[in-house]
Amino acid sequence: MTSGIFRVMLVAAAVSVFAVSAALSEDVNAPAEPETVTVQGTVSVEKNAVGVITTVMLMTEDEEIYNVILDEKGMELGSKMEGKKVEVQGIVMEKEEMWIKVVSCKEIKQDEA
Repeated sequence: MTSGIFRVMLVAAAVSVFAVSAALSEDVNAPAEPETVTVQGTVSVEKNAVGVITTVMLMTEDEEIYNVILDEKGMELGSKMEGKKVEVQGIVMEKEEMWIKVVSCKEIKQDEA
C-alpha cells in the first residue's frame, strides 16, 4: 500500500512540475505581432458604373502589386491619392496575394522622389 501512495505522489509531483513549466513558458504557437512595413508606389483605383470605389491597389517601382484592404484608411487612400505616388505604412495581411491594411499614408512630392 505504501508503494501505491508513493507512485500517486510521484505522478502528482511530475504533473505539477509539467504544469508549472508549461504555464511559465512562452506559447510557441501564438501568432506573431503583425509587422508594420513601409511601401512606396503609385495608387491605382477601380470604380463601378456608378463611381463607387471597388478596388485600390498600390504598384511599386519593382511592379509588385499590393491590394489595399478597403476599410476607412484604404478608402481614404483611394479617394484622395488616385494616380499619385505615395508612401504607405501598413500591415501585410497575406503574403501570397499581397494584401495590405493601411495604417497611414502620405503623398511623395516630386522633389522627395
